Amino acid sequence: SPRISVIAAIFADVRKRVGSVAYAIANVAGKKTLLPKEIDLGLAGYARGSLYVGFKLPDPSEMEDKDGNPNLLGENDPLYRATKEAIRTIGQVVRHVATGTSKAEIEAQIPDPKIRDTAFAAVEHLAPTGRKGIFSVSITGREMEDRSFHELTCNTRQEITAFIEHPVKSSEIAQFEGVVREID
Repeated sequence: SPRISVIAAIFADVRKRVGSVAYAIANVAGKKTLLPKEIDLGLAGYARGSLYVGFKLPDPSEMEDKDGNPNLLGENDPLYRATKEAIRTIGQVVRHVATGTSKAEIEAQIPDPKIRDTAFAAVEHLAPTGRKGIFSVSITGREMEDRSFHELTCNTRQEITAFIEHPVKSSEIAQFEGVVREID
């Protein structure tokens, strides 16, 4: 019987992490990580036991606002498509991390460093810390290639940190104009 605070934290974390990857894919700048209510993830199912929780992206054609008007967001909305891609990308990272895929293979699968690092950070935050009594999380979904469960453990966080500790190296040259406030 999990505590409500644990379940609420899981829901909030999934929502925030999918949003951060979706905004990276949609190339939307800023600190925004929460998805608009029109494409917010819904609870697809809940089952007793260890704790099985399902999430799904709403179907835009079925959604209506509180007055019964159809949703203006459609399947072709860039943020809706980015959210679908974010879920798929998180699934790819989970699968690669859980199966011990090399960093080079992951880079080939997800070539954009911004999206890849954002997805790695999302999976790192979804992996359990062990402090709340959760020691493993298994993730699967329709968007994952093999649809099998892939387990994230407390050790997953260290593995992901090793992946994203080293910055992307590039020989790209660019010009910027403005005020430098901080360099990482």
